[in-house]
Parts: sequence; structure tokens; C-alpha cells
Amino acid sequence: MNATTILLCVVLTPLSTRAATAPTNLAPNPTFETPDADNPAFWSQRTPSDDQRTLTWDEQVRRSGKHSLKIENRAAVESRWRTGHLRDLALEIGTQCQFTAWAQTEDVSGGAFLRLYFLRPDGGIVAQPMSNRLAGTTPWTQLRINAVVPQAAAYSMLYLELNGAGSAWFDDVELTGHPSGSLPKNRPPPETYSAGDFEPLDGFVRDRIANKTVLKLSPKAARGRAQAVFWGETARYDVCVTYVDAPAGPAEFRLLAGDRQVARWTTGPATPTSKPKDILRRRVIPAVDIQQRSRITIEAASAGGHRPAFHNVTFTPAGRFQGELLPASQLPLPPTLRVYV
Repeated sequence: MNATTILLCVVLTPLSTRAATAPTNLAPNPTFETPDADNPAFWSQRTPSDDQRTLTWDEQVRRSGKHSLKIENRAAVESRWRTGHLRDLALEIGTQCQFTAWAQTEDVSGGAFLRLYFLRPDGGIVAQPMSNRLAGTTPWTQLRINAVVPQAAAYSMLYLELNGAGSAWFDDVELTGHPSGSLPKNRPPPETYSAGDFEPLDGFVRDRIANKTVLKLSPKAARGRAQAVFWGETARYDVCVTYVDAPAGPAEFRLLAGDRQVARWTTGPATPTSKPKDILRRRVIPAVDIQQRSRITIEAASAGGHRPAFHNVTFTPAGRFQGELLPASQLPLPPTLRVYV
């Protein structure tokens, strides 16, 4: 009797040649744990708190971590938190994306929901899909938007909204998709700080040059220092300093954001035949990270008899802040001027 041997070959094949990776969350500060002084970094109130509504960075109710974003409406109004309004969130046209967040509601008469804006370079709306809505009193529930990035969309914004009276809390935001390789060329409007916005002054005096109000080094001072509190949103900016070149000789300028020097340069001199309007020059310093409530400082010194002067400083948003966020204790507010009668 012949014995037959049967060989069984078992081939073990891995389910995947590489470990699965979770999609990248493109939403900034998605759990609201990162502070920007006394506020949640990268999120702002589209509808600021007033007598009809209160928007807070809440520590009492949250799904995870230590914070959520709360909206309390005391009337039938629409209130909204948002991010992406500085045009620093762009998705690739024609690709799939998903925007989710968790929400909890209490006595909501309208609805709590998400809105995903797709906008043209000029800020015009291309599309604004919305999520499912929560009304009444509900436990933590996930809200969701699935969308295809439409043609002509240059950037996106994420909104957390409450329509109608009641309270809603939002937490654990997630945006997944394909980021665009570039941000829109049309930037948000710049903010300009004029000579009158700088206080205190040390060594500078206000003057008029080329029919412009300027801060000019005092005749008795060898160096000058002028400061302004930056009240724009925390972001990356292209900073433009408009200053004066003069035939009398060169001068030195220095620009600081907080305690950090971001630029230093020597002026002209201008030619003796320059017309008054032609002695104004612009120095552009690109990609400067500036946190709200930081001190913007201009320092100047004479390098050859010329009393240096500057007219204004302009800040044009150029992307998301990528520096170190300081706590509120390191960003003290200036003293309040009180008049007693």
C-alpha cells in the first residue's frame, strides 16, 4: 500500500505593505487647547459678544482636553466662531474633503451646526455647505460635512454656528483633505499704524515732512524709540515701514516685534535735488510672525547729522503664525488713561 503524502503550503500575506496612517488634521488648534494670550489660538469671534450673545473659550464643559468653544444666545440671533478668515487655509480644487466637529446643546430653539466656506481670491462665496443640525438639549454628537472643493475656490473657512436662542459647545474639530500648494495672492486688507498710533515716545517728536505727519528724532536726542501695541490678529505679516531719506546724511533704523529684532537698515541719503514727495521710502520685511498685544518698536539713530523720521508701518497678512505664542503674563496691556473730574 502506497502512502500518499500531501503537503499543505500556507502563505501568510500581510494585510498591508505599510502601516495605515491617519489623515492629517488641517484644522488649526482643533481641540482649542493652545492659548493665544487669553484666547484660543487661530479662532476668532465672527459675531463678537454683546447684549444678545456671549462667545467664550469655555473650561467648564468640554468633550476632551480642558476647553471647548461656547456660544450662548439670549435671543433668536446667529452667532459664529471661525478660522481661516486670514486666507491661510486652502484646499486643492476638485478633491474630497471632510469637516467634522462634536457639539453639545442646551435649550436650543434653532440649531447648532457647521458651515464650510469656499471662497474666491477676492473673498466672494463659491459654496457654503452645512452640516446636520442639533436642536433642543443633546449630548455630544458629531456634526459632519463631506464636500468636493469646487472650481474657483482659492481658500476655505471653518465656521461653528448657533442659530436661535440657547447654548452650544463645540470641541474636537477635524478637517481632512488635500492642502493646496499655494495661498491666494489676494491678501486680506492691511492694517496701518500711523505716527499718532505710537506711544510712548523716547527721543522722537511729531513733525510734518512732505505734507505727512512723521515721528522725527528730536534735535537733542542721539537715538529714538517709539512703540505701539499691535491689536491685529496673531498671524504672519509682510511689514512695510515708510520712512524718510534726506540729503543731510544717512540714518539707522531697527524694527522689533516684541523683543525680537526683525530688520535693521541704513537709509539714503537722498539726492539734494529730490522733491519732498520723493524722499519717502519703503522698507518691506516679509514673513514676520506677530502675536496680538505684542509691542512693535521702531528705533532710529543719526549716522551723519540727519534726524531720522518715519511716517507709518503697514502690516499685510501673509499666512498663519508659526512662531512661539506667549502667555498673557508676557503681553501686559498698557496702563489705562483715566481722567478724573
